[in-house]
Amino acid sequence: MRKLDGLIELRRRGLPCPDWRVVRNASEIDFLGEQNAPLGWIIRSCLEEGGNELGLPWKAYVQKHEVAGVVEEFSERLRGKGIFIVQPCWNSVVSGNLLLR
Repeated sequence: MRKLDGLIELRRRGLPCPDWRVVRNASEIDFLGEQNAPLGWIIRSCLEEGGNELGLPWKAYVQKHEVAGVVEEFSERLRGKGIFIVQPCWNSVVSGNLLLR
């Protein structure tokens, strides 16, 4: 299951999850002003076509003015084959989800 599929399933079931958005490039990041993110932003890479997502680039605590640059950097590293989950950072000791089918 892709990272994005897991987040979609959490949202579909009404379970707690961050207010995430998917972008394909920096020009789609027009929503940052709408959300409060006192700790910054997390940017996680996914593959558009799925596949092994282990080891893909990600970065946490990104400041608002840096988000577009990080998305562009990751897009170049993935040669345009990535999509990116952008969500506010949070403080937690432990978090995780387990879905049994």
